[in-house]
Amino acid sequence: MKFSKINQRDHLSIPLLMLIILILDWQTPLGYAVWSCYLIPLLLAGRSSSPRIVRFVAAVCSILIMLGYFLSPPSIVPIAMVLFNRALGIALIGATMKLLTGSRQEDQRLRATFEAIPSGLLVADGVGNIILVNAGLEGMFGYAGDELIGQPVERLIPERYRGAHLSQRAGFSHSPSARPMGSGRDLYGLRKDGSEFPVEIGLNPMKTNTGMTILCSIIDITERKRVEERLLRQEVLHRVFEEREAVARNLHDGILQSLDAIRLGLEHCRRLLSTAPQPVLPEMDARIEDVGLVIAEVRDFMTGQDPPWARTLDLRAGAEEILQMHRVGEGPILALHMAEPDCMAGFSRDEIKHVLYIVREAVSNAVRHASAESCSVTITSIEDRLHVTIEDDGAGFVRSAEGNGRGFGNMEARARQIGAAIDIASAPGRGTRITIELARRDIHVTT
Repeated sequence: MKFSKINQRDHLSIPLLMLIILILDWQTPLGYAVWSCYLIPLLLAGRSSSPRIVRFVAAVCSILIMLGYFLSPPSIVPIAMVLFNRALGIALIGATMKLLTGSRQEDQRLRATFEAIPSGLLVADGVGNIILVNAGLEGMFGYAGDELIGQPVERLIPERYRGAHLSQRAGFSHSPSARPMGSGRDLYGLRKDGSEFPVEIGLNPMKTNTGMTILCSIIDITERKRVEERLLRQEVLHRVFEEREAVARNLHDGILQSLDAIRLGLEHCRRLLSTAPQPVLPEMDARIEDVGLVIAEVRDFMTGQDPPWARTLDLRAGAEEILQMHRVGEGPILALHMAEPDCMAGFSRDEIKHVLYIVREAVSNAVRHASAESCSVTITSIEDRLHVTIEDDGAGFVRSAEGNGRGFGNMEARARQIGAAIDIASAPGRGTRITIELARRDIHVTT
């Protein structure tokens, strides 16, 4: 940051002025306050940034005031008045010196604070010309020394934004207030080498004796932008992963289960063909119908829709349709028990959908893997809670720490999604019992 300092002309004029004043005092009779002229070189020295120069000039002026007492011609003024006059001059020189050095020290403290602030600081006048900059701003934009002093602030802005900035600056001059610049927009600074970087700018108008000035604080937010972009990429990847998991879950619980049911039906047809060909035709017709249903289910999946049985608000009808899809020839006995016809009241379509997907997975496991002879689905309501139990008498299993396949993980994920509690109990040779408990909420949005 560059401030005004005593220049070469001042260095020459200060001793010259003091010499002229001394000669004038020498030629003037005692009693005249010629010494007051010494305030001129002292004030001129006050323009220096060094208090030592001010103190030195004040000391020389005080000595010259005393020297003038001995060199000046005699006067009719009483000697006591002359001595008082000279002492007053020395005191006034000392008071002026203290005033100048005190304000200079305060100014130096303010300047040191201005320089110490790590962000870039810039002071511009009312017409947008740069008055002061600190070292932080010089380093940020790649300028040195006085290269920016007197330049328009638009020099630090990419050219494509300068036209808009001129009109915005004019609007700010009409109604100045402390505020961030470009709220809601991305702002960029232009370095000396022509490179651009994202910035955050704060504006603070200040009234001075010379008119309105504007303090601008500029922060390089390049690193913050990098962190935000990295977090955004991570969030996008997380969403993609979640969507992929949702797609895989829906494929597993929907289309794959339908295809597996068809497979079981075709295996049953093959067994019938080996014994009596004629009864196979109705079974083949049923499997062909099932293929059509799977095709429709694939189309629904492509358009982001659930299959018809999962879009119902009637939990009983949905569960009955699931059981019907898995009733194949000499397969296990599948039964539905429902104590109260209105026990689904107060539950949303989304909650019923996920419950039905869990029911379908459990029934499919009983038919495909458990070699069960029977499987039942029981729906009851106790106070404000819905209880759905799927129980089979199949082979059972032992749950491992790594899980027992995607199906059980999908069940638990769906239960968490609707805030339901799920319990999976099984043991080898003792079948499997899956219980879902879902609390009825006060407010539901039916989708």
